[in-house]
This record gives sequence, structure tokens and C-alpha cells, in this order.
Amino acid sequence: MKKVLIITYYWPPAGGPGVQRTLKFTKYMKENGWQPVILTVENPTSPAIDYGLEKEISKDCIIYKTKTFEPFGMYKKLTGKSKDALIPKDVNTSAKRNFKEKISKYIRANVFIPDARMGWIPTIIKEGKKIIEKENIDLIFSSSPPHSLQVGSYFLAKKTGVKWVADFRDPWTNAYWLKNLKKNKFSSWLDNKLERKVLKNADLVTTVSDEIIEMLYEKEKNEYALIHNGFEKFYDLDSESTEKFIVLFFGNLVKEENHDEIYDAIDSLDESIRDRIEFHIIGNVFAGFDEVIKKYKNLKFVLKDYMPKEELLKEAVNASVLIITYLKGIEYSKGTISAKFFDYLSLQKPILAVGEKEGVADLALKETDAGELFAYNDVDGIIEFIKKHFSTWEKEKVIFNKQNSGYNKYMTAGNVKKLCKIFDSLISGENNAR
Repeated sequence: MKKVLIITYYWPPAGGPGVQRTLKFTKYMKENGWQPVILTVENPTSPAIDYGLEKEISKDCIIYKTKTFEPFGMYKKLTGKSKDALIPKDVNTSAKRNFKEKISKYIRANVFIPDARMGWIPTIIKEGKKIIEKENIDLIFSSSPPHSLQVGSYFLAKKTGVKWVADFRDPWTNAYWLKNLKKNKFSSWLDNKLERKVLKNADLVTTVSDEIIEMLYEKEKNEYALIHNGFEKFYDLDSESTEKFIVLFFGNLVKEENHDEIYDAIDSLDESIRDRIEFHIIGNVFAGFDEVIKKYKNLKFVLKDYMPKEELLKEAVNASVLIITYLKGIEYSKGTISAKFFDYLSLQKPILAVGEKEGVADLALKETDAGELFAYNDVDGIIEFIKKHFSTWEKEKVIFNKQNSGYNKYMTAGNVKKLCKIFDSLISGENNAR
């Protein structure tokens, strides 16, 4: 059995989208001839904790957990947060930042390069080398963010000579959450240099869309491959009829992904329909969301805290429509397709998306017939979509999509099979990985 060392910061009981990709992949590797060996941290700073995900860890995994140094303890002390507070992807979430938070933001942008998990880099190199020797590792697979682990993986691969695949769930220097981090010239230069070094020296780079591949290829002309996040199965859960037509979003709602067009559409409906609609959000919302609630006083919002995945699915299966808004005004907006999107597919509920037409999410919805993506500001189109499904809900009280062959390319098992073939081609010396 060939062995792959998977370097990932996020691993159960860490929750949220960052853990899903590698966790799912490991379940299908052994059947494709690869034994997964995990290198992760024992004390991660994660935006969520979900102990239920530990049940999903494949018995085939060999797991090594190491300590790491992170500056978030200092950040919490500086900003007055409790030591048990969870830190989101963008630690600066306050609507109005005080002086201490501004200082921490400057340090984050110009001292911790490429990110605040840089303290793990020496451990990746030291412990990774021991694991490679002990387990007789054939290949390294590093999945980010945080992108610090790609720097550690670069040095690890260089020291050991083991083939290395760098996996990007999100872009690096182009990531939307870095837009408001003001970097000085040196920190910006260093961050870009590290990114290019990783892209250039990896034996192959995998990511989640062709559009992001093109963006990365413009930086460094290496070998790239598309591997979807995917979903494992359709969830066969009991759905109950509901007194309200539930429009549901789950996950972390950031300001850049706010659902303004959808709020406007529902707000403009006749009150005989509007009053029977509830807008459910499960997860953390951005600071200042209270202003959204005040603005749309005719809408019924139901806000719930982050839930473990098992509990979340039981809630989501009773939704009438699932919604998602993709980032507006960023260079890779057409290439954005989140892990949440695949969870939505698995629930077989109609998906209402807002984003760039002809992008990867638009294509996936057309292929699966799982819903529809509307261009930004297409409020009229969203209104018709809501009316159509509201009419179905009035008659049947429960709404499900029909399965078709379009879903096949987005199943996890098929994507892992493709990934393992890439692994095989790299260690065999073939040049047809893509």
C-alpha cells in the first residue's frame, strides 16, 4: 500500500468548511491504493468545534498531531476577548474597530507572513521528516489555507526529495478577506514571493475550479489539476411539512456575501406570500447584521448559532429553498464554488444562488438541475424563482430535487479516484497527471 502524508491544519474536532475537503478525501483513498497519513495540530485555532466529525474519520487514517505556536492568545489579551473565544478567518470582525484591534490588524498584515499560523512551519519540517522516514511515505499532499503549511511543505519536500502536491481550497494573495489588510511594500513582496515559490516548486497543484487554475497559472506555469470538493452521498432524511416557507442559509455569513438581492426580492412580494416566508440563518453573521434586520423590517429572520453537522442536516432538510451568494467584485468570482454548495447538493433541495453568470457554480446548477443562479441585481428573476417554489410548497409542503446523472462529476468518490491517479502518475514518473 502506497502512503500519502496529508498535511492539514484543520482536522476533527475542528469544524467548519476548512476540514471537510481532506476529511472526505481520506475515506476513499485506500480503495484507490493509498494509505492516508495525517499530519495536523493538536491545538488548532478553529472558527468552530464539531466533535461529531470525529465519527467520520476513516479507520484507515494514521494520525500524527503536533503542537504549534500561534499569536492568537496575545490577540485575545490585546482585544479583551476571553481565552475560550473562537477566532474566525478574519479576526477583525468588529463593526467599529478600536485602537487595539487596528494595531492587531496591522501586525497580522505585516508581521505574520503568510498568516498567523506561520509558527507551525518549523514543526512541519521537523516532524514531517520523522514521519516520512517512519512510515515510508511515497508522496506529500498539503491542503491550505492556512497557506503557512504550504511553506513548511515546500521545505519538507525539498529536504526529503518526496513528490509533493499542493492543494488550494482558496486563493492565497488574492483571497477576498485580505482586501482590507493594508500591507507595506516589503510584506506584500514577501507574501507574493512565498506564493510563487510554492506554486513553482510543487510537483503539481490542485484546486477547486478551472478559473482559479487560470489565475494561479498566470503567476507560475506549473502543472495544475481540478479536484472538486464534492459530496459523498444524498442524505435520505425525513422531511416534515412546515407552516412557513423556509429560505435557509447555513455557514459563516460574511459581509461580502450578504444576500441583498434575495432580501429585496422577498421584501417586494405581496404580503400574502411574504408573511408566510421565514429567512433562517444558521451560523455566525458579520458584525453589523443588525442593520440588515432593521432595514428589512417586513422580513422574518430566524438566527441560530453554529450547529454540529449532524444537527444541521436535520434542520436543513426541512428547508424549502437553500440560498448562497457569491462574492461580488473580486477577480476570481466566477471560479468560486464553496464547500457549502456541495452540502446543498447532497440535501436535494432547490438552490437559489446569486453570482457571476457562466461561472463554475452556474455551470454546476445547470448540469445537476439543482436550482438556478441569478446575476447580481436580477431581483425580478429571484422573485419568479421564489414564487415558483412557493407554489409547489403550498401544494406539497415538502420540496425535493430529482437526482440525475449531472451529479456524478461532483461525487467525492470519483474526485478521489482522479486524485489518486494523479498520485500514481507522479511517483511513477509519468507526465500526464492532469
